[in-house]
Amino acid sequence: MINTETRFKAEGRRQKAEVRKKEEGRKDIIEVLQTSLHQTFVWNCCTTYYLIRQIFNWKLGILTKHFSSIKLMLFSTQALVRCPVCSKPTHRIHSRYERTLTDLPWADYNITLQLRVRKFFCINTLCKRRIFTERLASVTAPWARRTLRLAQRLTDIGLALGGAAGVRLSQKLGFSASRNTLLSLVRRIPLPSVGKFSTLGVDDFCFRKGQTYGTIVVDLERSRPVRLLSDHERRNLSSMAQSLS
Repeated sequence: MINTETRFKAEGRRQKAEVRKKEEGRKDIIEVLQTSLHQTFVWNCCTTYYLIRQIFNWKLGILTKHFSSIKLMLFSTQALVRCPVCSKPTHRIHSRYERTLTDLPWADYNITLQLRVRKFFCINTLCKRRIFTERLASVTAPWARRTLRLAQRLTDIGLALGGAAGVRLSQKLGFSASRNTLLSLVRRIPLPSVGKFSTLGVDDFCFRKGQTYGTIVVDLERSRPVRLLSDHERRNLSSMAQSLS
């Protein structure tokens, strides 16, 4: 009886020791993961800040974190800015305003760039533009609310999956975009150059069956559409062929 009780107690102590060892191992793994994620997060912050500072002459003013979103407030440090019309440099500041852009997420954090942008006077008396804002050609398009790299990512998703399926994938990746936004970005993709061709095919198609018809012109050598016409009138097709020749 004594040997049996001793054996049961020893077995119990051994199981408790194994459980304690597993828990300690899990804590070590969690600490390593937290440290790795923190280092990755800090690295992403530093590389983004360094990129913006080196390329666009912007400095980081404030970085705030709220739940699952991070906001970076950036200030311009450029001494001279060129007019987008006449390209003449100027230093005369007119005013300042804030511009908000959405960027690619960092892990599970949504990133917002709040830019302190300046307006300038053009000192060229012959230029038709008197006041202009700082251009961010490598960051975003004029009047856009998202960065170029986020717009490119959404365009790729919309081009591959379309509207509804693209929205589902973008939500999984941490993007916020509607079906109409994805389709609008796809429609803005510039068409490739037509180039030279020797053989054309012409056929009609319907915008609305039984009511509105158009004409499609196809390069038969490359099997690629060349032009879409809003009707199937012969004179419009002739003028189009003359413009392509």
